[in-house]
Amino acid sequence: MILKISNIRKPETFEQLYQYNADYITINLNQKSPNYIGEIDPAILSVVPEKVKRCGRFDTANTMQIISKAGRYNLDAVELEGNEATPTLCEQLAAEGIEVIKIIAQEQLHTIPKFEGLCNKYIFQNVPIKYLEIYKGSTPIMITITKNEFLKMSETPMWSENDQLFAKKLIVGYDINFNE
Repeated sequence: MILKISNIRKPETFEQLYQYNADYITINLNQKSPNYIGEIDPAILSVVPEKVKRCGRFDTANTMQIISKAGRYNLDAVELEGNEATPTLCEQLAAEGIEVIKIIAQEQLHTIPKFEGLCNKYIFQNVPIKYLEIYKGSTPIMITITKNEFLKMSETPMWSENDQLFAKKLIVGYDINFNE
C-alpha cells in the first residue's frame, strides 16, 4: 500500500511525519490554495529521506513553471489538479522524467479516458466507492482520506469496504490530507 501525505504547511513538521512511513510527501505549490506552503528554501526538503518521493501540487501553472519548480525543489513527482492538467502537459512532464499524478474529482470522472496511459497514478478525491468499482482503466488509483481517517485506520488495519478494491488492485494507496 502506498501512503502519500499531502498539504504539509509547516516545513518544520517534515521530520515528524516519517513515523507514518510515507512513500510520498506533497507540498502545495499553488499560490491560490489555503494549503500553499509559500516560497520555502529548497534546502528544507533535504531532510526528506531518499526513499520518500518529493511531490509538488500544482493547479494553474504552465509546463515551464512546473518543470522549473520541480528542478528547484528536486521533485520526483507532480500532482495536477484543475484545468491545467491536459494530456499534452502530462506527456511533456513525463518526457522530463517527472512522475505525473492526476487528481480526479467526481465531476471530472468523464475526463479519465483522455488521461489513460499518460499519468502514473490517479488520486480520486471525494469520489464515492461505487465509481471505483466500475473503473475500467489500468492507471493505479489512490484515494484521499483525512488525517483522522488515517489515524483511525491505523487502529483497525483496513476499512472493510476498501478491502475488495485493494484485492482487485483498483486502489494502490491513500493520499492523506494532513493539513499540518
